[in-house]
Amino acid sequence: MWQPSPNTPEKRRIAAEIGKEVRKFGYYDATVIYVRDFNLDDPDITAYIKDRKGHIQIQGCWFNRARPPYCSGWHLFGQAPVSSLRRSVMTRPYRVYPPPAGEQ
Repeated sequence: MWQPSPNTPEKRRIAAEIGKEVRKFGYYDATVIYVRDFNLDDPDITAYIKDRKGHIQIQGCWFNRARPPYCSGWHLFGQAPVSSLRRSVMTRPYRVYPPPAGEQ
């Protein structure tokens, strides 16, 4: 059965790097970034991003813990409603920005 990885120093370090990667990808004005809590062996990460104007964006990335950048292949979610994607992330939120990264 799937479980998120424990909140170890390695997970917090990688989560902080994911926060930096999301901002570098184009969300430099993000005020908060959450991902759905994840396992370090998961292949996909879903991020909830809120900017200074209050706009919300949901982004996904293909995740690989073996090497930075940890996220590649950024993608949106087509016709999936933002409300259901937001709910998915926020039922298991893990803050990656602002620092320090960790569970909320």
